[in-house]
Amino acid sequence: MIYDSGSIAKQLQEVCPVNVAVAYIGKGWARFLDSNNLGTVVVSPDLGSNPVAIVELAEMIGWENVLLLENLHSKIYIGLDSVMLGSANLSNNAFGETTKQEEACVVLRDGKSLQKAQELFDDYAAKARVQFPDEQSKVIRVEKLRLDRRKHNMIESESNKVPSFGSYKPSRDGKVYLAWYVKEETGYTDVVPDAIQREIVEEVHLSSDDMKPQCQWILNWLLSPSRFVDGRSKPEWVYVHEVFEDGCDDKGYEMLCIQRASLPVPPKPFDEKEPNFVESFQKVMNRSDFSELREGTNSKWRLQDNIKLTEKFISELHKEYL
Repeated sequence: MIYDSGSIAKQLQEVCPVNVAVAYIGKGWARFLDSNNLGTVVVSPDLGSNPVAIVELAEMIGWENVLLLENLHSKIYIGLDSVMLGSANLSNNAFGETTKQEEACVVLRDGKSLQKAQELFDDYAAKARVQFPDEQSKVIRVEKLRLDRRKHNMIESESNKVPSFGSYKPSRDGKVYLAWYVKEETGYTDVVPDAIQREIVEEVHLSSDDMKPQCQWILNWLLSPSRFVDGRSKPEWVYVHEVFEDGCDDKGYEMLCIQRASLPVPPKPFDEKEPNFVESFQKVMNRSDFSELREGTNSKWRLQDNIKLTEKFISELHKEYL
């Protein structure tokens, strides 16, 4: 029987899926599935999928049960004695009470259809395990998906309340980078058009041979003359919209990374101004085992040289914060 947008959510509940293969997963997905009954989900890591939703799903049923398959476009929900097929992805837009999309799905209950659907699902799962065989490969692909969505300005609207650092998870909320700065007078070069200069709200200067952190969050903090955190200033988020390789005259750090006033910004990973976070940040950053985050190696500081150390710092900072 065929069902439309007004009834597919109820039918999905009756199917009570064990295995799911969908092109996209979006916000609100957990409302429509019984996690206690759920086995394996195959989903496409293409632009339509929400990376936060994928990670939330993995946290609920385990990465071993979340499989990623490029270019998957099917929507199959397989229960113990029935299967739903149709146009609906696993999202609030498809199954919500006030759905924004017109959907149509069919529910089949005969054994032959159920067997065929399971065979098709098993084929998708086998291909997915070849493409992304372990948790690390999946996490890397989800992070790439996050950046791809940002580059296409597919950004969730920012909520009124910025989350605390205590709830921040890099795998779910995205990686962040750290960069110090010192108070010096610098100017922009002719590479940066005047119109863009006028709308720069935040900026970070990096070495010309460093990575280009476009569509990334950088926590910028003030370094004291003694190479420790300057307690007179709090860390400040900078979202990098654009990168100009020779955009400023900051000797040794001519790469200009800017946040522009006219472009959308994704939600902040966490509140960088919270007193407990600021105190914890200063305490951990000033430790001797994180001196390279303050000084760099071979008299040159680079983001790309400190990726692993930054991950360790975030982990230690979380312990201190809690």
